[in-house]
Amino acid sequence: LERVLVENGYEVRYHGSGSTGAVAGRPGGIGGQAGSAGGDSSMNESLRDADAYVIINPSARYDNAEAASVSAFADAGGRVLIMSDPSSLSIAELLAQALGATTGGSTDALTPVSSQFGVGVGSGYLYDMTEYDSNYQTIYASGTGSSLSEDVDRVSVDRAAPVFTSPDATVALTSSANTELSDSGTAREYAVAARNQNVSIVGDTSILAPARLQHADNEVFVGNLIEFLVGGTVQPDAFTLTGPDSQPSEQS
Repeated sequence: LERVLVENGYEVRYHGSGSTGAVAGRPGGIGGQAGSAGGDSSMNESLRDADAYVIINPSARYDNAEAASVSAFADAGGRVLIMSDPSSLSIAELLAQALGATTGGSTDALTPVSSQFGVGVGSGYLYDMTEYDSNYQTIYASGTGSSLSEDVDRVSVDRAAPVFTSPDATVALTSSANTELSDSGTAREYAVAARNQNVSIVGDTSILAPARLQHADNEVFVGNLIEFLVGGTVQPDAFTLTGPDSQPSEQS
């Protein structure tokens, strides 16, 4: 993903100890560092003059101010891509969950951001015992014909999480009706990717792995994600930053 963005003239920077967020912008038109929750620089500085913001499996929960900054960025025309796998829990965390305690993970870390856009990611993974790629956890999801799944018949995702959406969002990928969720065992169609205006969400990150690009229409779908990221137009005057370091945004 980074390579293709750079080859098309974008600068990609990472931010935070977990390197779980990145912003992309034209050289000279990007300010600060790339942003993720828990970083040294504020989210406001990270997003100032950026074109797009990518979140992949964050390890630290976004606070309200950071989430508000991402929301303002999207409202101003910036593109936001959220990609998350089902949370991987340790034995201790699984025990705590069984006892009713709340555990962390990327899903919980994303909630303050994703909920603002009417999208979310489930904690369980999808599987299909009737039709699959290499194993029952590597399933196919079909394109719906939306802009995000244009020219996509189906993609192959590995241990994907279901994506939940509000009525305002448009589902881009759906699993078969035989798909089951590990958390419930309920068989039905599940959304795997969706878009709500300037925000897209995908319940899988394995699709970015070079070895998986040749599976089904994965490469076409990833290309559509990149087209989405670079297709926005940020309106600086509309980007109202929040927090104590807020300053008017300037773009070259």
